[in-house]
Parts: sequence; C-alpha cells; structure tokens
Amino acid sequence: SDLADAVIGISVGSEDLYRNSPIGIEANAGYGADPQTIVSYIDQVKQVVANTGLANVPFGHVDTWTAWVNGSNQAVIDAVDWLGFDGYPYFQNTMANSIEDAQSLFWQSVEATRGASGGKDVWITETGWPVSGPQSNLAVASIANAKTYWDEIACALIDQVNVFWYTLQDASPVTPSPSFGLVGSTLSDTPLFDLSC
Repeated sequence: SDLADAVIGISVGSEDLYRNSPIGIEANAGYGADPQTIVSYIDQVKQVVANTGLANVPFGHVDTWTAWVNGSNQAVIDAVDWLGFDGYPYFQNTMANSIEDAQSLFWQSVEATRGASGGKDVWITETGWPVSGPQSNLAVASIANAKTYWDEIACALIDQVNVFWYTLQDASPVTPSPSFGLVGSTLSDTPLFDLSC
C-alpha cells in the first residue's frame, strides 16, 4: 500500500526506559515505563496493525544508549526489530565531553548499543549538538561546534543507517536552552550552518 511504502518503521515509545532509570529520575526527566509495560504496548500496537498494510513494517523503541546497555531492559530488545539510539555527547557531563571528544563519545555509545542489540539494527533516532545554551562540563554550545559535530557525525552516518537528527526547529516563539535547532527558533529554509557533506 502507499502508506506502507511511506513508513520505514513504527516506534513504540521514546526514552521511557531512561525516564524510569535512576539517572532519569534524578534528572526529573518525567514519567517512564518499565520494560514489561513497553513490551505490552509493542504487542498491542502490533495487534492493531496486524491486518493492515503496516503489518510487515519493522517495530522499534527509541531510548538513550544508557538504557539499551542496561541488562534489565533486555525484554524490550527482544520485542523489537530495531533499536532507536538517542545519544548526545553534550549531555555526557561526567566525562570529558568537549567537541574534540564528541566524536569518540558518540561512537563508543553507538558501539555499546550495537553490542547490546543482539545483532538487530541500531537506528540513530536522536543526536545533535546545541547551537546555543549553557556549557555542560566541557561541552560548549555554539553554531561552530554544532557544525563540527554535523561534519564528524551526520556526514559519517548519512546513507549508512537510518538517521533522525535533533532537530530542525527547536521551539518557537521562545528559544529553549540548550537549543539544537538547525534553523534556529524561527522556521526557515536557511540552516544556521552548511549542512553539505
């Protein structure tokens, strides 16, 4: 069907395991869910689409890389066809996380997630570097650093795996802090930096 041809995957949930973890709770990240609840939701959505054009679309769940490497979340890995990886070296503020360290931190976390995936595909569902905002340990939010991160990470990923960059426009009318918007807070067709690879 036309719809099935337009859908590359169905994600059930986003960062629920992280929010339910000690790190997420400490960060006041909001409500999360335990692995069994997420598996139940995945099963429910699969039942809903079972007799539709979406029946053969691969299912995933999106979460932080730290959630995927936590063995207590194995039931979710077992229930999905692909793992959605959210990773932000900017926020890894207990480590050396300058823009010079970002590429290494990113790939370490991707490889750790791949190691936990049981051979399932890992999609990059969220990553980016803020164009503005506070310093996070050694990570400085700036357009120049966002451009460096794009060149080193996005350009290496595009055409290799499914990638969803965070984010085109962060918010409007108030710019959040940090802000990751590639076009700033005002929707535009002109990015803040050159996106060519």
